This record gives sequence, structure tokens and C-alpha cells, in this order.
Amino acid sequence: LVVATLPRNAMGKIVKPEVVQLLERSGS
Repeated sequence: LVVATLPRNAMGKIVKPEVVQLLERSGS
């Protein structure tokens, strides 16, 4: 995922916190 390559702070601004958590759980 391209979003995964972005910094967490930048990703948090672009994607909703809830979506970020889901990506982190499914990604890892």
C-alpha cells in the first residue's frame, strides 16, 4: 500500500485514524 510507505503523522492527516489502525493491523 502506498499509504503504508508514508509517515504515520502524514498518513493520519490524509486517512482517518480508524482507517489507519485497520491498515496497521491488517498490514502487520
